[in-house]
Amino acid sequence: MAALPRGLGALSLPYRLAPRGHLGDRRHMQPKRKSSKARKRKRRSHHALTPQATVICSHCNHVTLPHRVCDNCGWYQNRQVVATKES
Repeated sequence: MAALPRGLGALSLPYRLAPRGHLGDRRHMQPKRKSSKARKRKRRSHHALTPQATVICSHCNHVTLPHRVCDNCGWYQNRQVVATKES
């Protein structure tokens, strides 16, 4: 591998400074190369959404969130915790 030009370290390899233009002296870091599809998709692999976990109430068969009192009947773990209008 050829040696880097003087003054360029390992930290400057993935990026380059934008050329001076209509922005004047303001320079921004720009990616040196286009990100490949594989690299982009590997980075985004943790961005997937997971479906909301639900359970069925053992008393009224209503769908509720786990570890919460049922909104429909007020029961939790086979006992009534909250009084509702129907009961």
